[in-house]
Amino acid sequence: MPYINLIKINSHGPDNDGYAMYFDDINYSWAPNMRPKFENFSPFIISSKSTLNVTEDAELTFAVQAIDLEGDDLDVIFNFGDLSEPTKAMLEENSTYYYVKHTYSHTGMYLVTVIASDGVNTAKIGFLVNVKNVLPHAHILGGVKIAYKDEEVKFNSRIGD
Repeated sequence: MPYINLIKINSHGPDNDGYAMYFDDINYSWAPNMRPKFENFSPFIISSKSTLNVTEDAELTFAVQAIDLEGDDLDVIFNFGDLSEPTKAMLEENSTYYYVKHTYSHTGMYLVTVIASDGVNTAKIGFLVNVKNVLPHAHILGGVKIAYKDEEVKFNSRIGD
């Protein structure tokens, strides 16, 4: 049965044996005279972002698409580059999208790495998160008071950064 060559993947397995695979959006099949020399392909990860710009203390939801051609279950782990513990992402039901939430407390540039593993092979991508400072703010607590020149005004406040 003929197939449409929309995408060709050239890759290498654990023993550095090469293979080529063609697939379309419905089926995949081996190119003529090409057979894999091993049984498990590496998963792959797709992310639409290369750099994110955010403000400190904002909760972010990260999402990537991770796919294993054999349909093996994947573990997708995010390392946020800020010395926090790596976090296992949750798989959205009936999809190949993995989600995780994280909050950066300090300004700076962070390298986020994502690793997908099927238990045998792994894939890894990275992207940058630029965390910008939030300007300090002050809130006056209590009612408004009118003050006259040289009159002392007392108030309570909450100041934060």
